[in-house]
Order: sequence, then C-alpha cells, then structure tokens
Amino acid sequence: MVLRFPSIALILLSLGCSAVRGPSESVRIRVENATTVAFQNVVIFFPSGAPEEFGDLAPQTSSEFRVVETAYRSAAVTVQAEGETLTASPIDFVGATPLAPGRYTYILTVNPDLTRVGLEFREDE
Repeated sequence: MVLRFPSIALILLSLGCSAVRGPSESVRIRVENATTVAFQNVVIFFPSGAPEEFGDLAPQTSSEFRVVETAYRSAAVTVQAEGETLTASPIDFVGATPLAPGRYTYILTVNPDLTRVGLEFREDE
C-alpha cells in the first residue's frame, strides 16, 4: 500500500483552515467618544471572554476596530473622565443574541454632571 502523505496533509490543512474566521467573518468593535470630555482607561466588558481595553480617547474621536470573539448590542463599560470613574452596565444578557460578523461601534456619552456614562450602539458598513 502506498501512503500519499502530501494528499493527507493537504486534506487536514484544508479542514483546519475552514474553521478559522477570515477578516470578513469576524466581529469588529470600536469605541467612539461622542463627548467634549477626554476619556482615559476605556474598558468594554463582554459576558464571555476577557475585557477589551481601548485606552484613552480624546473628545469626538474613535478607536481603531478590534476583532472580538463575541459581542452584543449592549456591553458594560468603564471610563475615567476628569478624575471620576464612570460606569454603565446592562441589566443582563438573558435572551441577547451575539452579533453577526461585521463592524460595530459603541458610542459613549456622559450626563451633564459627569456621574454616568451612556452607551449607544451602531452597526457600521
């Protein structure tokens, strides 16, 4: 019996590659600071996986897109603004559906007295 190793290796390689997401099949998230206040230490928390640290965001700017494993229309967030730590978190994720592959933006706002951060969601093209 002749063993054709290159053929077997090619089959195994193609099977392994089919499980890897390509760039167009990934969930990409960015964060936008829609305020006139500088944000430091912006962190987005997803129910599964490690938090995503986006660092500092100047007013009216956005971070670069990042590939994340699983994200939802809502997320928990913490930021520091003018020496205060501001947070927002959804009540729960019960019944929430993970986002399909694509590009999405979490838009951050603050209330006038800088006691709470708000999070809005946008699907990007």
